[in-house]
Amino acid sequence: MKKTVSVILLSALLVMVACTTAPPPAEQTAGTGATLAPVPARPAIRLSTGETVTDGLAGAYCWLQAANDIRCEPDPLDTQPEDVLSVSQGDIVTFTIDSELGPPAHLYIRLLDDLDAGGAPTEIELPAPPPASLDYQVDLEPGAHRLALVAEYPILEGEMGFVSSIFALDVAGAVAAAPTETAIIEPTEPPTQLPALEKPTATPEPSPTEPPEPTATTPVEVQPTATALPPTAEPATATPTLPPTPLPPTPAPQVAAPEVVIVRGRTVLQPYSVSFCTISQDGARSCSDFSTAGEGASMEVTSGDTLRIDSAAGGPLSMTFTLLNSARTRELGRLQIPGNPIALYDVVAAPGSYILRVETEWPGATATYEFRLDVTG
Repeated sequence: MKKTVSVILLSALLVMVACTTAPPPAEQTAGTGATLAPVPARPAIRLSTGETVTDGLAGAYCWLQAANDIRCEPDPLDTQPEDVLSVSQGDIVTFTIDSELGPPAHLYIRLLDDLDAGGAPTEIELPAPPPASLDYQVDLEPGAHRLALVAEYPILEGEMGFVSSIFALDVAGAVAAAPTETAIIEPTEPPTQLPALEKPTATPEPSPTEPPEPTATTPVEVQPTATALPPTAEPATATPTLPPTPLPPTPAPQVAAPEVVIVRGRTVLQPYSVSFCTISQDGARSCSDFSTAGEGASMEVTSGDTLRIDSAAGGPLSMTFTLLNSARTRELGRLQIPGNPIALYDVVAAPGSYILRVETEWPGATATYEFRLDVTG
């Protein structure tokens, strides 16, 4: 009996030791006991019309890959989805956002084929806070359209993440209304019978009488009288000939550079300086400098932040990023990438003020944009 009690006590002691030496849960940091929030999955965006549902094409995103690790990717090079939904003007389509985080904090539509005056895709703001399922009435010209739905979520303190999906619509014209039949109104009373007209009686014509014989008269010859007037000499007048007035030269039309901006969360930074050059077929360059709404503005960022650079007109052919000191006398870093409507740039710099120069190449043109950045610790 004593042996049995001893065995039971020993087994209980081993269990207690095993429990006290068990490793911390997977969601705890070893040595600190701090709990790490699980990384939420990227939301799924779908578009439906009637019985047809499509996931679209995954577009640009900035989302958590691990704790405190945000990964950003631009739109794919080919932004044409395989599935094309056929709709008509006025049809209702439904966007559905499936996320464990619930409805997004902000939601908007980018019409990739419908550009504004600056050449950037038109954006349609949707209600805030948006629901997880939203109806949108198609109000687009007949033809092919690509639209991207962008959903933004707060994923870190002070940081907004976003996901987007691209959908293709084939919009038909508005359905013509059926012609209305014209009602024929039957007369309610029979037409009034007019009295018959009496046949007119013939009136005998008078018999013609012989014309009287002409009476002979003696012709009188009338002599014309003419009074000769002396010729009046008109004074000679000389009309002065004025030299042609030179017209002022017609100024050449000014071509605006495609819009390029930096986006961080809901903050948009315009460049403070833009230089735009057009290139003729013989290689001659014609350049102009523009002042913009971003003159004097800057963006506060932190080293390690990822900035989004949005370009209009479908994006340039190539892009070169150069980080300069605030006096623009020293180059601190250079990065060249293929052109894209949405590009990403990682800020790697010590605290201070800098100039980010973005050089772009377009068909038959080049443009250089400069932005002011304030990097904090």
